[in-house]
Amino acid sequence: MQRSTNDIILLLRLARQKRTDIYNYLRIINKANEQDGGFQEHAQVTGKDYEYWTRKAWVLENILRDRTGVYPERITDDYLIGLATRAEKINEKSMKIVKKKQQ
Repeated sequence: MQRSTNDIILLLRLARQKRTDIYNYLRIINKANEQDGGFQEHAQVTGKDYEYWTRKAWVLENILRDRTGVYPERITDDYLIGLATRAEKINEKSMKIVKKKQQ
């Protein structure tokens, strides 16, 4: 909760990638389990890992939804570059309060 929104978006990207990798492992283990049947324990462990990373991604999505009202469906390199560009543009402006001249 103390990290910046950009950091949370990067963490969400990593969590989603990890979840995708584990899903692919689980698919392979399930196929091997259908042929041999000796991979049941590995399938259970991998299934728990998949659930863990799914929950982490949900937590990050909920934090982003609370902060910004939305969360990104896909986090691509172009999306991250656009975020960085907008942040730089916003940070270039100085935030000074100028008093109006009294007449």
